[in-house]
Amino acid sequence: MLTYANALGHPFIFDDAGTVVDNPTIRAIGSSLLGGPAQTATAGRPLVNLSLALNYALGGLSPWGYHLFNLGVHIACALVLFALLRRVCTWPRLSSWMGGRATGAASAIALLWTMHPLTSEVVNYVTQRTEGLMALLLLVTLYCGVRALEAAPARWQAASVAACAAGMLCKESMAVAPLLMLLLDATCSSGSPVAAIRRRPAYYGALAATWLLLALLIVEGPRWRSAGFSSGVSSWTYLLNQPGMIVRYLRLAVAPFGLVLDYGEPVLTTLGAVWPAALMVIALLAATVAAWFVAPPLALLGTWFFITLAPTSSFLPIATEVGAERRMYLPLIALITLAVVGAMQALRRLETESMRQNVARGAVAAVCVVLALLTVGRNREYSTTLGLWQTVVERWPNARAFYNLGTELQAAGLQAQAVESYQKALPGSADAHYALGFELQRQGKYDEALAQYRAFLRLKPEDVNAPRAWHQIGRTLLAQGKRDEAIAAFREVLTRKPNDPDALAGIADTLLAQDKLAEAAAAYRSYLAVRPNGTDAMMNLGLTLVRLDRDGDARTIFADITQLEPGNVQAHVNLAFAMANTGMLAESVREFRRAIELEKDPKARAEIEGFLAELLGNH
Repeated sequence: MLTYANALGHPFIFDDAGTVVDNPTIRAIGSSLLGGPAQTATAGRPLVNLSLALNYALGGLSPWGYHLFNLGVHIACALVLFALLRRVCTWPRLSSWMGGRATGAASAIALLWTMHPLTSEVVNYVTQRTEGLMALLLLVTLYCGVRALEAAPARWQAASVAACAAGMLCKESMAVAPLLMLLLDATCSSGSPVAAIRRRPAYYGALAATWLLLALLIVEGPRWRSAGFSSGVSSWTYLLNQPGMIVRYLRLAVAPFGLVLDYGEPVLTTLGAVWPAALMVIALLAATVAAWFVAPPLALLGTWFFITLAPTSSFLPIATEVGAERRMYLPLIALITLAVVGAMQALRRLETESMRQNVARGAVAAVCVVLALLTVGRNREYSTTLGLWQTVVERWPNARAFYNLGTELQAAGLQAQAVESYQKALPGSADAHYALGFELQRQGKYDEALAQYRAFLRLKPEDVNAPRAWHQIGRTLLAQGKRDEAIAAFREVLTRKPNDPDALAGIADTLLAQDKLAEAAAAYRSYLAVRPNGTDAMMNLGLTLVRLDRDGDARTIFADITQLEPGNVQAHVNLAFAMANTGMLAESVREFRRAIELEKDPKARAEIEGFLAELLGNH
């Protein structure tokens, strides 16, 4: 709790925008039960989405509650891990490795794992409760399964299967849970996987059946753009990217300095470029296989590491990220257990039991203090989104990091630095093309802006933001006076996103610029049917109706605007003119006077007073 005290007030970051801030499904408990919106991190993960809905119900969008929930899950994982290890370490095949110190060994492993900076992302990054909840339910699955091996098997087996099913509702990596339980049983109790299945066929059949639940959740591809064989990244490319990442994970496990939030997307590479790291990973795999013949407990640790890492770090492509430190959340348990076992073996050389205890306790305390200080420092890096992305580009520069840094610089009002960061993101980031296009459009550099928007569409023609890019193309063409081309761009938006209000408004504005008044009025009404209280469109519709000599209809529109926005000076002025044109002189005078009261600019106020004087002079 002390280590993470400085993490609870941190802002939402990165994917939190889609999973929390802009997620409509968490606004009500009922709507959260089907998972988050498509292509977000909670799509197809209903239990995680439900937890976010509970946070929202209790505290809205205050980040404190979300981080506190994540911390609670992390601590619960540590407690269940401790309970699991304390039981497993008393089994005959493992007790000798622990020197009869099951409780001490379990305490050390769970505590060191909890404090390690590699596990901090699950607390600091709200969306990654997907990892935390999945890990908690996986550990509960194993704990209940182990209890079922000891006593009251039916009750504990049912609890184990229920936890496994719940884990499938959190993250696809939970698919490894039945395999881990089988290996744990085979290594420490039954003697072999076949023997374990023969002794408990119903239990393992029920665990395997939870895969069907997972299949139902992913069959429609809720995140097909980000993960899977249709995500746009080949299995071979993704696989070649993984050895280097795994070697980095191993380094961070030993020396957790320079942690990185985002490693970017997979990149094209060759076997020749990655062979040193690949050889190291292959050697570790070979050592794990060999250990099954000479030291099964050690083999179990190696197998745990590779199995828990396999769903995200093998051949199944994840197009949106080549690596992530949270992927080490469960694999790290094996590495820390191996380190503790090695330390306990070394301590046996000491002469007395009291000496061994004192050295062990002192060593664990010292390492925990170091890990805690490193974690506190890592937490501090999440305190601002701008600072966080600056650490990414310093430690692991990649196209997406430069793009996200650019968006943060832009939000901070540092436009020139933002543009520079966007340019550094090219050509790897399609989103940087869009961002540059927007900045160039804002600066009036329309041809350059169009080139950037079209580059974005060339790279991501089916992206969720493609309609928005077409809309900006339409606005840019309209600013250049290319009205027919602008209409075509806005209609392209509607083919991809029917009834898009921005496209409808763009078409209406273009028709008005072409003096196609009747068509423009109809287009504004189409827009207002989708977005009824859009006062800008209402104002344009009113002015269009005036030009069509339909002052009575325009008067109604302007009156509606003054009801929606009582302080809108221009609406009062336009209403005053419409009233005067329809014979409502007293009402017109009242509206002019109301506009004069509201107007703060002396020059504009004098102009309205002139309108009023002219009206009174003429009547």
